[in-house]
Amino acid sequence: MMEKQGRTDGKPSRSFPWSYVIGYILSLLLTGAALQLALTAPWARWVVVTGILLLAVLQVLVQLFFFMHLSDKSGPSYIGVSMSYAFFFAIAVVAGSIWVMSFNSQVQ
Repeated sequence: MMEKQGRTDGKPSRSFPWSYVIGYILSLLLTGAALQLALTAPWARWVVVTGILLLAVLQVLVQLFFFMHLSDKSGPSYIGVSMSYAFFFAIAVVAGSIWVMSFNSQVQ
């Protein structure tokens, strides 16, 4: 249950979760934009890949702030360290995958 700030009687206030709706709509729009960019972009491949990567970063930020409540200050203080480790490993996996795939044509 969500509590509305400013209530003094101790009862939770049930309000519509607009942040979830906004996050969902933004996620749909970003996914549609990436699909549209991949299917119909008349630019060079590196421009399309860069655009899709930027949209993916925006998608991660939308997920973190709207659904995982990264902006809530009531959580534990070690969340920043945990997020740093998660970003490090995600970047290492993506960079390692790109590095390995770039040598695919040289390995027979």
